[in-house]
Amino acid sequence: MKKIIKSFSALLAVGALMNIMSLSAIADEASTPNVYEFNSMSTFITAYNSAVAGDIIRMTADTTVQQLNTTGAASVANPIYKAVVIDLNGFTLTTTSQWGGMMLGGYASVINGTVKHTGKTCAIKAYEVDRLEDLIIIIESEATNTGGVSLRDHNTMGKAHINVIKNVKMIGTGNYGIETYGKGDPANKTRPVIDLIENVEIDSITYGLDLSASIGTIKNSIISGSQSGISIKNSNDFSVTINFEGDNEIIGANSAVLINYSSATGTVGITADKYTDFICTSGGATFSTNIGASTATDFDIVGYTVSGNTFTECDHEVVGGSCTERAECTVCGKAFDFVHNFVEDESKREPANCTIQGKAYFNCECGATSEEFIPRDADAHEWVSTTKNPTHTEDGLISYNCLYGSCVGEEYTTTIPALGHTYDGGVKTSATCDKAGFTTFTCSCGHSYEVVDENDPALGHSYEKTGSGDGYVEYTCGTCGDVKQEEVLYVSVAVSAIEIDGDEAKLTIGSEYTEAIVYFGENLGEWGEPTTEEVVDGVVTVPATTATGFFKVEAK
Repeated sequence: MKKIIKSFSALLAVGALMNIMSLSAIADEASTPNVYEFNSMSTFITAYNSAVAGDIIRMTADTTVQQLNTTGAASVANPIYKAVVIDLNGFTLTTTSQWGGMMLGGYASVINGTVKHTGKTCAIKAYEVDRLEDLIIIIESEATNTGGVSLRDHNTMGKAHINVIKNVKMIGTGNYGIETYGKGDPANKTRPVIDLIENVEIDSITYGLDLSASIGTIKNSIISGSQSGISIKNSNDFSVTINFEGDNEIIGANSAVLINYSSATGTVGITADKYTDFICTSGGATFSTNIGASTATDFDIVGYTVSGNTFTECDHEVVGGSCTERAECTVCGKAFDFVHNFVEDESKREPANCTIQGKAYFNCECGATSEEFIPRDADAHEWVSTTKNPTHTEDGLISYNCLYGSCVGEEYTTTIPALGHTYDGGVKTSATCDKAGFTTFTCSCGHSYEVVDENDPALGHSYEKTGSGDGYVEYTCGTCGDVKQEEVLYVSVAVSAIEIDGDEAKLTIGSEYTEAIVYFGENLGEWGEPTTEEVVDGVVTVPATTATGFFKVEAK
């Protein structure tokens, strides 16, 4: 397989120049086109309804819509046809519709930007289109039938036809890059549905081109498919013919070209000049064929002879070849690459990783350049770590996530063991009245624990009475100053002796009492107002009375 020497950025630059030339031509042929702006579906409808053929509708920012439909405000059954130019202006138009992202009729054109489709069916559903130019088309959908550009015929939309697809790159997950689903022109079944595909790169979609109608010319393009670069299939007896010119590469994993065509009236045919390469990467048949006996065939492919449905590649005898002159086969005339002394420019190398393929760049002393893709490496992760440090008691964690962001399930973590405590030599605390002596050991994180000193038991309190109050007696420890109060209760006590001394009556109740409440009544149970007195040496003294009666004493 030859090295791919085309540069897509260069193609876009050339395409941008061609775009300016094309717009200039429009301006010269007619009045200066009007320019309308949009950044939403509503502003696009307003602009489209105001525009006339040749006017430019220019996008002013990245924009997301469900579907951009150039049939205007009218119904599909009564469309508005306008050959406007939709200029994406270098921005990205994202479409989400389940029935096609852009609906193009009336020979409208789309230029200069990116179309990203996340819905179903296709990024661009084309009926009649002037040109798709200077575009990147990205398909991001899980639907299996999704593609880049689908040509459709419709009895109200016109005949399926595109004048030019130029300077376009298609990448993504779609089933096809360009699909000629429509029948084309029923009045002329041999008319190409696409007149020219030039400088187009379709990158490893299932089928690069999925064709049921003819292509006028494919020029200087790279058409690759994970199954076949080009699939040709029968549809309504339309002819499917393709003409290849220039430096094309048609690449498929199972076959470069898959032909599955059986028709009573149509023709299947391929013409290719000496510069077009057909490459099958799996080692299978470069041209895989299933052509019915009634189908007319027309194959003229430099480098191959065709007998029936069998394509046989020439046993090339290659001569010549230098930096300025291609080598050629002396038998069939097939042209091969220039013979360069390429040396990699390692400063430009783009390494492959787990998500994308890389690219290597080569230079020859003659000024020629070449590029080679480096296959994606599923194990080429670049891990970015996030660390949660351990503490003395909890494990730490290092989380690793791939920098490229597409490694779901590949992330992993590692554990950092807990540090554990580091304690000091301990601080001794002597015993107190109610707590034994102990030593405190403290870690740098603040955690601590105590060890009791069995040789330094609690001292115990040494209380002395220091006061009393109503119903209590207060005691204070002479060692630590702790104060406690004990409640004092009055109880009934017996009087063991009564001595009358003048105006006083002395009642003996016992030396264990400190205070007494004395009641007097002439009859039991009929007590007068009490008097509270101090008990001195077991005797409480109260005023004497001349009445005959009874004393009741409560003491504490």
